[in-house]
Amino acid sequence: MSAAPETKKSMELTPQMQNLLNSKGQRADVINEKRLRCYDYRDGKQVLVCRSFKENSAKEELVLEHVMQFRRQYNLKYDEMKDL
Repeated sequence: MSAAPETKKSMELTPQMQNLLNSKGQRADVINEKRLRCYDYRDGKQVLVCRSFKENSAKEELVLEHVMQFRRQYNLKYDEMKDL
């Protein structure tokens, strides 16, 4: 025997369930590491981050140099008619 399709009424959230969800539909009572970091940042606490979040590696610097060179060549060739 197959189950009856859910009605709109049965799919609605109860007020108790809505209180558990935040504006993005995530559970508001769950505290995860990201939420803790956000709270620390909001409260102005010193947040430790990896060096790679603040500094570029040698490969990343090389890629950025290539991008800047491409932009210069593009602007020279197309006489700055169009921005990238």
